[in-house]
Amino acid sequence: MKLIVQGKHGEVTDALRGYTQLKVERFSRFFANITKVDVHYDSNPDGTYEAKVVVHLPKHNTIVCSEREKTLTAALDLATESVERRLNDFKDKIRNKGDRERVTRRLMREI
Repeated sequence: MKLIVQGKHGEVTDALRGYTQLKVERFSRFFANITKVDVHYDSNPDGTYEAKVVVHLPKHNTIVCSEREKTLTAALDLATESVERRLNDFKDKIRNKGDRERVTRRLMREI
């Protein structure tokens, strides 16, 4: 998994880059073949920070989540939780797709 961390209107420190790496590594629990993760940090004029996480999956599937909070780490925490929920939903959708086809075939045989 390739990780790209970028900051807009501010510098990304090594500590923030390491914290981002720890949070993003958890995504591999859902999919082992995540190709790339982009994390974009931005500071807003109202004193809040925004973290945008873009996860690139195989077959051109992309999950994008963005959160705004008072600190960068809080924004990243919320964004990664949102990505994990969406990855879990996407994985369930893929898993259930085959189940639905099997159930349909079984019902068609009974008719």
